Amino acid sequence: MLSIFLFLILIILPLQSQDSPALKPPTDIQVYRDALDNMKTASKVSCSSLKSLKAKKDFILLDLVEMRWNEHCDKKANWKELHDRLKETAYEKTMIQAWFESLVQQKRMVEAYDLYQMHRKQLKLHKKEFEEFAQLTLKSKLNHKEKNKIRKILLERSPRFKVKPKQKEFLEVAKDYRDDRQFEKALYYYRLLINNPKVSDRERWLAYRGARITYKLERWTRMEKYIKSSQQWAQFLRSRYKKSKEHTRMHHDANVEYVRTLWTERGQTQARKELRRLEKELQGHYSLQVVYWLRGRMEEENRNYKLAVDYLKKSSLEKKISHDDWQRVHWSLAWNQRRIEKYKDSEDTMDLLLNDPELTAFAKAKYLYWKAENEWSQNNRQQAESAFKELINFDLHGYYGALAYRKLEIPMPKGEKPKNQNELELLEKSDQNLVLALGEAQEFEIAEDLVRLRVKTSKSWDEKDWAQYLLLLQRVGAYKASFIKYHTLTPQAQVYILKEFPSILFPQPFPHIVTAAEKQTQVSASLVYSIMKQESGFDVRARSHADAFGLLQLIPQVAIKAAERMPSVHYTKPHDLFKPEVIIPLGANNLQHLFERFNSHFILSVAAYNASEQAVRGWVDTRYSTDPVTFIEDIPYEETKGYIKLVMRNYIAYNRLYYSDTDLVFPESCLGSLDEFRSL
Repeated sequence: MLSIFLFLILIILPLQSQDSPALKPPTDIQVYRDALDNMKTASKVSCSSLKSLKAKKDFILLDLVEMRWNEHCDKKANWKELHDRLKETAYEKTMIQAWFESLVQQKRMVEAYDLYQMHRKQLKLHKKEFEEFAQLTLKSKLNHKEKNKIRKILLERSPRFKVKPKQKEFLEVAKDYRDDRQFEKALYYYRLLINNPKVSDRERWLAYRGARITYKLERWTRMEKYIKSSQQWAQFLRSRYKKSKEHTRMHHDANVEYVRTLWTERGQTQARKELRRLEKELQGHYSLQVVYWLRGRMEEENRNYKLAVDYLKKSSLEKKISHDDWQRVHWSLAWNQRRIEKYKDSEDTMDLLLNDPELTAFAKAKYLYWKAENEWSQNNRQQAESAFKELINFDLHGYYGALAYRKLEIPMPKGEKPKNQNELELLEKSDQNLVLALGEAQEFEIAEDLVRLRVKTSKSWDEKDWAQYLLLLQRVGAYKASFIKYHTLTPQAQVYILKEFPSILFPQPFPHIVTAAEKQTQVSASLVYSIMKQESGFDVRARSHADAFGLLQLIPQVAIKAAERMPSVHYTKPHDLFKPEVIIPLGANNLQHLFERFNSHFILSVAAYNASEQAVRGWVDTRYSTDPVTFIEDIPYEETKGYIKLVMRNYIAYNRLYYSDTDLVFPESCLGSLDEFRSL
């Protein structure tokens, strides 16, 4: 059975044996791409290739070749002349960037500074890039006044460079060191605040929190210090939490996080003890909504569902702390009412949630699905089937829509081939050829600039016009811009695009890299894309608050281990993870490793990609269910629970759209039983 799961999840279709075609000489665009890819390791060869392309006056990317020649090969290049020629074209922003980087590389910092001052809007330097530029500039022969200007900007963006920061600046200095992964220096400044009784309670509280976050980023190697720092944060205001409403709130928030940390890392015993203490402290001073919610969740984990409902009812009657807390409490109550077969009570609670004015589409689909399941559980099959069919129409390519197909035991219609929208018609013929060439050369930023320069959007556009524009953005690699624009459209336009052009929501960028990674790891392209969409939305330079990088959002510790298993991938520093050719194979390798660790179980492997392996194994022990859909809903990490659902949604959608020749039966491999895993 497990081998079938592994086959379904990790292998798409075996490649058909074909005779190897005769090798074709590389195209000019391939020569260009290879020259750039090999510039660092074989600069002479690459410059020779660019020189040969420069001689081809009819080459469509000749301006681009000259720009790259100036950037990498000609230290005496006449950038001014090139800029005058390319001004107000799609090349301008990238050309200014290349000009600037060329000057910095040659340590011509006075000229680089002048260029920076003249074109600051076009030169949107990332934090690291600006830091390197500023440090070199401050060592140059630039005059004192201009050095002070650049120093001021540097200290605003990167306060850790302040030589003698003031006490009021310690928090921002510490955070900057933490963001730069200089953890000991971050902790040094946090401790200065923590150990100074003259500092305000709020500043010291924030310092305790900052130290905890710092240890959390290293919790794989410093778990005990992470737990200890959580405890110190929780205890900080214990003797004076009644001093003000703000003190009480801070005490509540720190202790709730401490309880959750203990629960995750050490189990319930210590966590329950601290939670009972917090309940006594806050009684009559602060809302116990979250305290009772946590107690209810713990009883739920212990399968004491009736007691869980009692605590959750008490929680629902407490003063609302936040809207998110209100939603969590009422969903947990509805869920546990279902657990004790109080289906009508469960539906009434869900109706409260469905009437929430801030209800999201995803939450609505969840509540509708479980309301239908309540009808099914009461043998009201006609009402249940009608509700499931309604849900399918509402959640066409969603997780709960797919579960409704499964419940009704009907196949999901195969996604239609993308309609011939011919999005290139939005451009003039000459621009069409240019944008295609830029895409083939992987010069996505220039291609996007060309689209923005040439295509003027209009409020009068209908759904087809917007679909065409979104397809054009994606055609040039501007996935993030496409998704952002999609979510600004009217609900009618969004529904139309989802039905008629679902590939806009489920694109397939970097196909050659993904295909190569699939061959190396045996992890299917559909799964890689599913993770990529959820992790980054195909944003190459995505970076999370948890210090995860790139398209597949790997943290450096995980990337190092994956790179050890894949020595062919050149990974030396975290910022390498912004490169698709690095992050995609390493991310696929990490998925392969997790599937091996979790015996090919889809839910657990995907969960472990988002959370820790320890947490996932703990959920199997404490929240085991014969029904995998129920197990997913029972996962205590809201982020991981949502993540699994969305990745599964993506996986099914990708298979419907691209990897199935017929209508797709719900892939039961996604919902494999936990029995076999537990027996290992």
